[in-house]
Amino acid sequence: MRWFKSTLFLAVVSSLIIAACGTRPSAIEKGIADSSSQLTLQNAQEVAGQFFSAWESSDYAAMYTLISPNSKALHAQDDFEDQYQVVSEQMRLDSVESQILSSSRQGTTAVITYETVFHSKVFGDILEPGRILRLIETPAGWRIHWSTMDIVSGMADGTRLELVRTMPVRGNIYDRNGDV
Repeated sequence: MRWFKSTLFLAVVSSLIIAACGTRPSAIEKGIADSSSQLTLQNAQEVAGQFFSAWESSDYAAMYTLISPNSKALHAQDDFEDQYQVVSEQMRLDSVESQILSSSRQGTTAVITYETVFHSKVFGDILEPGRILRLIETPAGWRIHWSTMDIVSGMADGTRLELVRTMPVRGNIYDRNGDV
């Protein structure tokens, strides 16, 4: 009988310890869980599509409204718009086209794989395949976790795109006898 009581006691204590380890979600966590269940991958694709459409029409102000609060804290709207404008001028862009290729969700982040074609008056069409756009969940819905690499791949913060024209030096022209 004593063995039964000690086993029962251990079972009750173990159950209490296990129950104490599992905590109830706070109101904030419930809000996040509720909002994340409402934010679908299709919603993220729609926000990315709105961002690309605004880019195609050079509506940089509309693009800025779709970036995350953290990105806005790092990049003022004027700087954001200036960076897109400078790239457009330096690349001599006629237009930009972006197409979503695939998407996936990783917790509170959506990853959109897409390609962009820059139609340039000087350079022709420049294709950038396999680009990645990350969106994060915010109280306002999906927002783009933006960096300058979302303008041109490999364009890190603090860098700039500049078109520099150099005329090649013409070499000497020689005749058959080796005379200039």
